[in-house]
Parts: sequence; C-alpha cells; structure tokens
Amino acid sequence: MRASGGAVLGAAGGLTSLLDEINRRGLQG
Repeated sequence: MRASGGAVLGAAGGLTSLLDEINRRGLQG
C-alpha cells in the first residue's frame, strides 16, 4: 500500500511538472 501510494504521489508530481512546463511554453507563445 505504501509503495503504491508513493508511486501515485510521484506520478502526480511528474504530471504537475509537465503541465507547468506546457503552461510556460504557452505563455511564451
């Protein structure tokens, strides 16, 4: 359970970083 939870949190963190990068590229045009 703990390992699965950590994997979920890690995936969520990676997704957040990816979305942030996309947003930055969008602002730059």
